[in-house]
Amino acid sequence: MIEQQGLFRMPLLHKQVVSDEHFALLNGVKNNLCLDGCLTQDTGWYRKMAWSSGNSTYLGFGEGRCHIFRFDKPQVESYEQSIVFENADKFFSYLEKGSSNIENSIVQYVLRTYRQLRNEIRTEDSGTASLKALLYLLAYCRDQQALDLEVWGLTLEDAEVIQLIDRNKWNMIVERFMDGVKFSDKWLKPDVNLILRHTAGKLFEEANYIAYLPSQLTLFPYEKIRYSSETMQDGAYFTPSYVARSIVEEALRCVNLQEKPRLTIFDPACGASGFLVEALRQLKNLQYSKPVHVIGWDKATTAVMMSKFVLNFEKQEWGDLLTCDVRLCDSLAVENVWPQNVDILLMNPPFLSWDKMKDVSVMRDMVREIIPEIPKPNLSAAFLAKAVETVSQQGVLGAVVPTRLLNDQNYERVRSRLIEQMSLKLVGGLGSFVFENVLTYTSMIVATKGINDLETTTVLWTINEAGAAEKGLKALRKHRYTNAVLEDKDVSVYETNIIAGQKTWRIDNYRNIGLKLRLDAVTERGLFKKVSDLFDIKQGVRTGANKTFVVPEEFVESLPENEDHQLTIWPLIWGIFIRLTTCFTLTRKGLNPLIVSSVLLNCSR
Repeated sequence: MIEQQGLFRMPLLHKQVVSDEHFALLNGVKNNLCLDGCLTQDTGWYRKMAWSSGNSTYLGFGEGRCHIFRFDKPQVESYEQSIVFENADKFFSYLEKGSSNIENSIVQYVLRTYRQLRNEIRTEDSGTASLKALLYLLAYCRDQQALDLEVWGLTLEDAEVIQLIDRNKWNMIVERFMDGVKFSDKWLKPDVNLILRHTAGKLFEEANYIAYLPSQLTLFPYEKIRYSSETMQDGAYFTPSYVARSIVEEALRCVNLQEKPRLTIFDPACGASGFLVEALRQLKNLQYSKPVHVIGWDKATTAVMMSKFVLNFEKQEWGDLLTCDVRLCDSLAVENVWPQNVDILLMNPPFLSWDKMKDVSVMRDMVREIIPEIPKPNLSAAFLAKAVETVSQQGVLGAVVPTRLLNDQNYERVRSRLIEQMSLKLVGGLGSFVFENVLTYTSMIVATKGINDLETTTVLWTINEAGAAEKGLKALRKHRYTNAVLEDKDVSVYETNIIAGQKTWRIDNYRNIGLKLRLDAVTERGLFKKVSDLFDIKQGVRTGANKTFVVPEEFVESLPENEDHQLTIWPLIWGIFIRLTTCFTLTRKGLNPLIVSSVLLNCSR
């Protein structure tokens, strides 16, 4: 039932033993679930676990019934287990409709405490200092008097930041945090292990925004604002957990873990290490018990700080099998040589356009050095080009990239670099709603080093609407389970061939691809003709007025005499040069003189 719903099952508890049947069923941004194979705890425990793990609902099965525990409601719903299994689609749709109050989620609860710390610290670097205080608070609330800073990757200097807060205020903040929240009939206390295991990505994304907020604005702790940070100005955005999870899942499908005596995993733009943490948890879920070395680089101080903290939390479960190397550095700087023979390279590189690099001339020089053949490239293209060279033979690359890198003619050489050395396993279009409040068309790719012409590429297409990416990634899991083509109006998942020399990796839905194949077949038999075989097609400058063309005067002079009299010639100022051009409109009756409008005049300016 879980696989059929496209859910990802992950052990719920930190250091969970194999005999425990507590799981998180991960779905996307919201409506994730907890699952218990047999009821062994009281109602309060299930509600606490659901809340602390960032999930709205806990499902418990026992004595032939399915019980639904919601963290903010005392009532427990109960249904016959057979009815749930027979109507799984309707059942999960019902659960999604009963989402809990977001304001009382565990992430918002922790952030309220963080804002209190932010208000109390009034130093010049209060954002970074308050983030250190939050990390120390989380570690202290779990271990209290047994706290060992080294276990958490914290230093004595990090711990001393709480000296900036009045002692009574600090004790009050800690006490309030540990008391938890009362939901109708019951107080629920936070579980730090569950917070870090299941909500660290979203929590630290929000905390990073707040760290760069002017301290006087934190008088409004409940107001939802998007704050600019130094990383966002560089085109860098935290990878949503559900996207990182799917990319890691697909990447690990391409690795023969039994043949790997050890693994090296690298993220050159790690942020809060969402990719690295997800890889470690999935490896643990797959019972990989050999040495793992993770490397994370980032040029943001707050990102490195958060990465060290969450990776040391993972090390508490892995022990000596895990070694971590997190560095504060610019991954594209010449002096920073990328590690070689990396088994798994995972990244969400900065999506910074060439125009926005104009104030950082050094960055443009670094990009030109890496991909000199591409005019005005996006920063992410340089990361992708270096990644191809870094992955070891039979190694795997998984990345979030701007969709332009898959489609744009300017990036054809970057695509060629990849396809000449690697086999493309997955290309997925996720739309422009992946990063909150940032409308950037986003895609994902997974590729393995080495060429295998016999293998196909999995294509994921999603409609460009909010929530479609989550639905698409669930459909991808269903495709892996059934091996069948999945196609509806919002999502398509199917297999195709993307080979060397292919000019574009444009993603389309399965229905359109099928139509194109049928048209190509009948065209080859001579039943249809291509327009390009019948006409010499030319396109003028796009003005934004869909029925208006701007073309050189020479084009008008080349037209037959019976069409020439219908044209009106207008000189336009376009950019920084003046050219005599012709504007006309296209109708069903032919070419008609253009009526000059404010739209055209605005364009001409």
